[in-house]
Amino acid sequence: MQAVTTLWLVALARLVALAMFCCASAQAATYANTSFAYSWIDASSHAKLGYNTSPYRFNGSAGCGTTPPILDDTLSDALPIGFSFMYSGVAFSTVRVMTNGRLQFNNNVTCGYGSPVQTQPYPDSSLNYTMRIYGNDLDPTSKLELPSYNTACASRLTCYISYATIGTAPIAASW
Repeated sequence: MQAVTTLWLVALARLVALAMFCCASAQAATYANTSFAYSWIDASSHAKLGYNTSPYRFNGSAGCGTTPPILDDTLSDALPIGFSFMYSGVAFSTVRVMTNGRLQFNNNVTCGYGSPVQTQPYPDSSLNYTMRIYGNDLDPTSKLELPSYNTACASRLTCYISYATIGTAPIAASW
């Protein structure tokens, strides 16, 4: 009986040692937000959306985000999309762009939260009729508009949010 008990203890010790060896390389999960330009559509002819663009702009007037020209966590004016868009059973004709990577319908002026995505308290009833398109903080503030601001955006040629009305699927947005 003592030999069987000893055998089981040795087997258990080996199992624990194996588990510790296998788990020794486990690390905490982290991520890095890295901008990467995509070429799904040619956005060169799209209207750019910024703090001083016309006829629509990021304005910060909803009491959310920063004050332009800094565009962190800031909402745009309501952009007419040129057609009736059905979303969750409701028809919309305008959308707001949020620099946290969201499209907000229903004249929604809720700020919500920035990045990272996993820390957000979803579901949030104040963010109804919202699409999280990009899924991370955009902040397209340009060094040309605010030289002292800590940003990688050196030019509107490479760092902008744009929109356009195109063909039968009338609106396109690019970051």
